[in-house]
Amino acid sequence: MGVANLSVKSISRKGPNIATDTLEFASGVNVLVGESNTGKTKWLETIDYVLGDKITAEKCEEDDIFALYDTVTATLRIGSEEIEVERRWREAGGLGRAYVNQQPHNLEDFGGILMARVGIPIVRYPQGDPYSPRKWPVLSWRALMRHLYRREEFWSDFADKQPEIDQHACIVQFIGVAEKLFSSDYGDLVQKNKTIWELQAQRDQFMSVLDEISKELIGAQELGVALTPESLSAAKSRQEDEAKTLIQRRQEFLEGLRSNVEQASESSQKALPDVSSISDELVRLETEYGDHETRARKIYARIEDIKILQNLLRDELSKLERATEAGAVLADLKVTHCPACDQPIEKHTSDDKCYVCGREIDEEQKQAANKRLIFEKEQIENELEESKQLLENLTADYKQSLATRDSIREALSSLRAKLRPVRQAAAALLPPELFLVDVEYGRVQEKVKQLSRIETVLGRRETLASEILRIQGELAALNASVTEKANAIDLETAADRLRDGFNTYLNRVFTLNPNSWLGQSVSVRIGERTLRFKVGDGNWKTKLGGTQRLYFFLAYHYALINLVRFDDARFPGFVMLDFPATFEDGTTVADKENFLLEPFVDLLKSKEFEGCQVIAAGRSFEGMKDVHRIELSKIWK
Repeated sequence: MGVANLSVKSISRKGPNIATDTLEFASGVNVLVGESNTGKTKWLETIDYVLGDKITAEKCEEDDIFALYDTVTATLRIGSEEIEVERRWREAGGLGRAYVNQQPHNLEDFGGILMARVGIPIVRYPQGDPYSPRKWPVLSWRALMRHLYRREEFWSDFADKQPEIDQHACIVQFIGVAEKLFSSDYGDLVQKNKTIWELQAQRDQFMSVLDEISKELIGAQELGVALTPESLSAAKSRQEDEAKTLIQRRQEFLEGLRSNVEQASESSQKALPDVSSISDELVRLETEYGDHETRARKIYARIEDIKILQNLLRDELSKLERATEAGAVLADLKVTHCPACDQPIEKHTSDDKCYVCGREIDEEQKQAANKRLIFEKEQIENELEESKQLLENLTADYKQSLATRDSIREALSSLRAKLRPVRQAAAALLPPELFLVDVEYGRVQEKVKQLSRIETVLGRRETLASEILRIQGELAALNASVTEKANAIDLETAADRLRDGFNTYLNRVFTLNPNSWLGQSVSVRIGERTLRFKVGDGNWKTKLGGTQRLYFFLAYHYALINLVRFDDARFPGFVMLDFPATFEDGTTVADKENFLLEPFVDLLKSKEFEGCQVIAAGRSFEGMKDVHRIELSKIWK
């Protein structure tokens, strides 16, 4: 499906102290005519500004147009629809916004809106190596505008100051193959390949670091040349066997020690206590001691909380008592004047009647004011009483817990005293080898723990391998999709369409003026990442001089507009041309303007190019037919 053609219906510049400037355009070819300094170039720049060009604050101060005017409004035709676009550079933040039908948008979003309305798809494309770390940028509307608007000073390249890779992306977008060439599947394929490479590098680096750390922690002799699950398991088994040997040696030392202690006790005529039962009782009492210590701390903290609550209740009760006393004092303050007429009120002699309204007052009404205060006081007094009772219970529990804890402490002291002779005898007979065995056993146990940790970490390698395998499985489907789309791209036919457009224009120009185009036919070669234009058998950059380049680039714009006839193309049918006054070789274009534009006039008269538009700025265009002529006469100084 082809895109909707874009054209400018009208454009107006408005300022506070200057008359509004308006130009009306038509479909087909429009020519802006005028001498030097009549503002032709400025009008084209204004249209470009409406179409999303970024202008700096410095240029707004230096450029007369931006100094004189503060807004520019254009009516754009996009297919059968019309929209109003406005730029307001005097507003705060206005340089970065465009208003579409009065709705503000930042310039990046505005470009996306234009592309969506025209029907140009948003694609991302690789700048350089597709597998480079850089994220693929979006092919923006402003990048495409470089090929729609030929500035007066930019007649040396397809889009001056635009890298060739960007030019390639714009051209394949116009010919309608960018969606397939830079498909989302291809982007995903590239990203997943990069992810696999990163995971593989991470896996290799992970194993290298783990090897080094393992050798430092465990020792190279234990692990061998490199860390493997088998070498890790063997090292762990050796350490566990060594630990068993050390436990056996330690047990032998302890048996010998017990025998020596028994002999020492017999020789000293001292009875050896039952160490096993005393030790069990010691452990039980130490546990109970800790439990009672913890319970005592919790009860004490609860007691402190209750005391704080009691203080708060007493303060609240004191406030209510003061409120009751104040109510009794203020009750005697009576109404002295009528609230309606402000006349003094005479008090009735009877206390049973209201001296203001004269109605009876019963005893219940007299006491109603105090009932609420009395109720609140009673509630607080009850809570205070409950807290006192709770505090008494907690205090009793606290004392009981302390007493139990103290009795357990005494029992612990007694048991430790019974074990003291045994410890003294053991200390006298304890061989230094037992200490060394304990140290060695601790070292072996730590190695076993470290090997277990390394074994766990080594599983990370398998996780990385599983992730790589999963992504490789996804790559198969993506490869099939990308291959299918690549096979559907007919770059040869697309190149032939551009080539035909180039040569059709040059044939027409040569017919109109045989002394114009002196070069040979143009050939086009479009690759997945490359773009080659040749004149004859040579590169156009080396074959063409200044004037010949004028014909060549006009042929390029003609070839782009000619793409509109193809439904799968994505060119919006809009071109602005700002003819230069002279070229590098000193020749002028004033005498060439007519026959250079006539091929565009003939092309756009065809019904299939309805809605397309060319706006060209030049010196004369005298006698041209079938064009919309706009003459500018005011000289800007």
